[in-house]
Amino acid sequence: MEVVTPAATVVSTEHYQAALQLTRQDNRFFSGDFPKPGAGRQLHITRMTCMLFGSSDTTPDVGEIELRKADGTRVLSQYLPIDQSTSGGNHAFNRAIDMLVRSNQRIHVRLSVRTGFLGDALCTATGTRETLG
Repeated sequence: MEVVTPAATVVSTEHYQAALQLTRQDNRFFSGDFPKPGAGRQLHITRMTCMLFGSSDTTPDVGEIELRKADGTRVLSQYLPIDQSTSGGNHAFNRAIDMLVRSNQRIHVRLSVRTGFLGDALCTATGTRETLG
């Protein structure tokens, strides 16, 4: 028998929201990791919103979120579509998602562009944090 969810009881649930300043890796992409939920906890992320601030000639490429194990191995990926772009080079990635993040896992975010200069990027994750008993 395959067990998809942890065999633990949820003893409390609270609203979760976290902001993450992404780090520029080069002139084409930013990336970063949200913190792990921690021992005895898990996150159920239901929305990811990211802003990418670039030059007026910036053409966005892809927004991707990955669920990763403690050793960095990818468990799954979900892609973030461009929700809105301005002529000034600002781009919003926004998506309702369904991602369960266990205590030793983390969410890795990557935003990339095809052209233009990148200035800054940040993301917000929202959902619930569950304490397990």
